[in-house]
Amino acid sequence: MDDDRSDAKRAARDIVVGVWAAMTTPFDADGRMDLDAAALISRGSSMAGTGSPEH
Repeated sequence: MDDDRSDAKRAARDIVVGVWAAMTTPFDADGRMDLDAAALISRGSSMAGTGSPEH
């Protein structure tokens, strides 16, 4: 079991790159930045990332 986990971690380190601590930027259905969702994320709301249906 530990060998499988170690193999998975090793593979992930080889494949997955980038800054995973960065906040995501929400976009609406038209590809524009969803400012309402971004405000929720910056406040740490539990509704973060749900988007705004009225936009």
